[in-house]
Amino acid sequence: MAEKSKILVIGGTVLKPAIQLLHLVRESTASNPEKSQLFDSFKRSGVTLRYGNIYDHNSLVKAIKKVDIVISCVGLSS
Repeated sequence: MAEKSKILVIGGTVLKPAIQLLHLVRESTASNPEKSQLFDSFKRSGVTLRYGNIYDHNSLVKAIKKVDIVISCVGLSS
């Protein structure tokens, strides 16, 4: 059996994961009570949450090194 690809999703908390993912999330977002059910459902689906921030070079590089594919769902800020 072939090994599953490891995918990093940045942003996109609106996504309902159907596959095993590594999701980079800010600690402030993860501790938001309004998002707790969403992150709990991610974890039950096999998603691994990693704390980090796309504006923190080291945390971003650390997360990217653990995966095969990166999907960015980060929106534009004005």
